[in-house]
Amino acid sequence: MTVCRDCCCGSPRKHPDVDHAGQVARLRAALGQAGVRVSGCLDACERSNIVVVHPMPAAGRAGARPVWLGYLLDDAVIGDLTAWVEAGGPGVAPLPEIVGWASIGSAARRASIIGVRRAASSAWSATAAPSSWSLPRNVRIGGATTADTA
Repeated sequence: MTVCRDCCCGSPRKHPDVDHAGQVARLRAALGQAGVRVSGCLDACERSNIVVVHPMPAAGRAGARPVWLGYLLDDAVIGDLTAWVEAGGPGVAPLPEIVGWASIGSAARRASIIGVRRAASSAWSATAAPSSWSLPRNVRIGGATTADTA
């Protein structure tokens, strides 16, 4: 599991009523120190606090994909999240309803959100960003294509 703790996720300025260090401590207590990795910004700040649950190796080999979750601000959700991971996580155990509402969705949708946000930022302008970061054109995402959102 990767837990974002950078500019927005884990920020008492953005979420003053959340015990951010306590969340990480509870996750590590339940899943082990090695099972919880803290990262820098995962570029989904509008949905903070972000957690990415990686499938177990066997599930990954069988095709399970990482699950991105956002808005993890409540202890009840953290409890259900750890229970889901302990039960096998992505590709093994069904996603609990309370955790499911926090799912950010497909990789293409996340790439669209992140790519559009970067394109709008002066720090990630088209001249500053490597061409490898550009989104493919005409990829269907929901009701729009990347050509419509770029």
